[in-house]
Amino acid sequence: MKVIYGIGRLNFKNKSCVTVGVFDGLHLGHKSIIKKTIAIARRNKVLSAVLTFSPHPDSVIHSKNKSPLLISLKHRLSLINSLGVDVCVVVKFNSYFMNISAEKFISNILIKKFRMAFLVLNRNFTFGKDKVGNKGLIKKLSKDLNFKLYFQKDIKSSGNIISSTLIRSLIKEGNLEKASKLLGRKVEVIGTVIGGDKRGRKIGFPTANIDPHHEVIPPKGVYLIEAYLLNRKLLGLANIGLRPTFKKENKEVIEIHFLNFRKNIYGKDIRIVFLKKLRNEKKFRNKARLLDQIDKDIKQAKRFFSF
Repeated sequence: MKVIYGIGRLNFKNKSCVTVGVFDGLHLGHKSIIKKTIAIARRNKVLSAVLTFSPHPDSVIHSKNKSPLLISLKHRLSLINSLGVDVCVVVKFNSYFMNISAEKFISNILIKKFRMAFLVLNRNFTFGKDKVGNKGLIKKLSKDLNFKLYFQKDIKSSGNIISSTLIRSLIKEGNLEKASKLLGRKVEVIGTVIGGDKRGRKIGFPTANIDPHHEVIPPKGVYLIEAYLLNRKLLGLANIGLRPTFKKENKEVIEIHFLNFRKNIYGKDIRIVFLKKLRNEKKFRNKARLLDQIDKDIKQAKRFFSF
């Protein structure tokens, strides 16, 4: 997949089938729209193109009430690429895009820049200044500007429309099983390995400290995880919390103890897949009791992974 940042660099030589959205989380609903875009593009022998925004428009329009992204832009692009899209264009959402009319967005950007012949949208999608670009207006513009328009129905689960907002709340409350069902994959976090105080190494259980890329993370506790580093699969446990047995942190930290890896990976990006929660975070009376619990956690992890 070719990734282009900004519309100024667009130079489509062929016609395209386009879909537009933030696609935060790339859940089952998002996947259905993108897969439909790819299918229509291949059927008509045109390029499949995704236009996505960064930062999230809501964080610009409602700057005082920002919500963390389900996944970072880098994570989003990786998942879009896995679906087989030809081109993904990342547009910086700013005051220009906040105030552009729906008509100009379609005519000046999608038609002129993307050479759009087909447009695929969620049936409730709105865009343009004051969100006047609704289903009715888009239908009219498709006739006036001569492009074919397709709407994708909402995907539901247990009667609820699958949405990033719903999945975000499920992850925050610890319902990873239901969140995974709506995502169509396990709950994941991508982060960078950073230096810590090496307390884990000092007590005999070395850990990698993870700085997540502005992604929603599960509640405090100990989890069984898979991790992926440069296409290598690693197994281990992740602790999310404030480390209350020692000096309490000001913010939550993610620490990983690997069962099958011991190399220095500072500065590397890593993808963490949450498989199962073992227990809640707990404050222990002393280091000996903490070490005993960590030993039990590791033994449980080894049984789980048949390690």
